[in-house]
Amino acid sequence: MTPQLREFVFNLPLKDEGLNDPDFKKWDIPKKKFEILRKIQDLFAQLQENDIRQTNTQELTKSFGWGQNNEGQ
Repeated sequence: MTPQLREFVFNLPLKDEGLNDPDFKKWDIPKKKFEILRKIQDLFAQLQENDIRQTNTQELTKSFGWGQNNEGQ
């Protein structure tokens, strides 16, 4: 992951209270996309904080609205 991409993802205003933040309103992100972006941000944080190369992506997959039948396709 490039430093620029990491910085962009971590700087997205995706806190739960961010939904009422005026800066967030500028983004005009629908709730579903907000959830997906938040899960991506969480995944990046897990990878960085734990200094690991892989982690479970089940929560991110769920945020797409996919079930077990869609995973890996």
